[in-house]
Amino acid sequence: MNTRAFVGLALLLLALLGMFFFYSFDREEVLILKKSQFSFSPPENVSRETALDALLDIQEVIRDLNDYGLSTHHLEELLFQAQLSYIGNQLPFLEEDALLYLKNNDEFKRNYIETLKHLSEQTPKENLILLDYTQVFYFHQQTLFIQEQAYRLLDTLPLVEEKEKTYSQKGISAPDAHTLLQQARDHFLKENYDEAEITLLNADSALNKAHADRNPFNFFLRNVKNFFIKYSWQIFFALLSLLLLFLWSMRKFKKHHAKQKLNSLYAERKGLEYLIIEAQKDCFQRQNITQSAYQVRVEQYRKRIAEIQSQITFYDTLAHPQAKKRGILQFLKKSSTSSHKRKK
Repeated sequence: MNTRAFVGLALLLLALLGMFFFYSFDREEVLILKKSQFSFSPPENVSRETALDALLDIQEVIRDLNDYGLSTHHLEELLFQAQLSYIGNQLPFLEEDALLYLKNNDEFKRNYIETLKHLSEQTPKENLILLDYTQVFYFHQQTLFIQEQAYRLLDTLPLVEEKEKTYSQKGISAPDAHTLLQQARDHFLKENYDEAEITLLNADSALNKAHADRNPFNFFLRNVKNFFIKYSWQIFFALLSLLLLFLWSMRKFKKHHAKQKLNSLYAERKGLEYLIIEAQKDCFQRQNITQSAYQVRVEQYRKRIAEIQSQITFYDTLAHPQAKKRGILQFLKKSSTSSHKRKK
């Protein structure tokens, strides 16, 4: 096997290892849900009008979730905090809003402003906070995030429950997953969506583990995979060491083979030179062959000697690589000296 073939084989092995790490050997091990994370991005357009639209959108989200029969106590608390941030401690702003929407014939927004005025009157003054439109958008984005969480859980909870039911029918026992699914459902109904996501992920992992443990081959593969992951750096350096050792061995083998080939070529060339001398004696001393036969025979010998000389040059380079490097350095040195003399 030559060096290129070995390097190709090593790359193929690394590719197979990569597939082994990242490819699931059990087709039913599907990660259904990923843990979500809230992050706030302040909007570019922050104004009283857009803040009011954000408040209305929060109320719309609450109505949508209520239509699905979901609890919205936490969202209603967020709405209350957002409303206080919009109202602030300056009631004249609400009066101006009411006059503006009355002038624009916007009955819906004007009625909502009246609701906010009533809320400000019912709220103790010590509970009123400074006006902060950015805070309104913060609560708005948090509401949208919670809405997305709720819808995702609403879709994925039945899928994992169906998966647990299917495994149970196949005789795959996963009591931990069953308990976790009940806990995830309880967290979901209580609006603890973060805990519901984490618990649902754990339930799905428990189902996958139970399915894999049932198959001895998958159990073996998982243990092997864990071994490779645990000792990945050690295995990498071991493979690298083997590769370097192989390349060094191949270099030594090529050098040894080249020397053997050189000895064979030198011996063949010496034999051909002897045959040329014998042909000369047969033609000119013994006169056993004609000159035309002599020329044909010697021409064949010389042609083969030329081929041998070409092969000797090639194998000599392999057998003595340092000599080739020295020759190149000497050539470059001479070229540099000649160029320097011409400049002078």
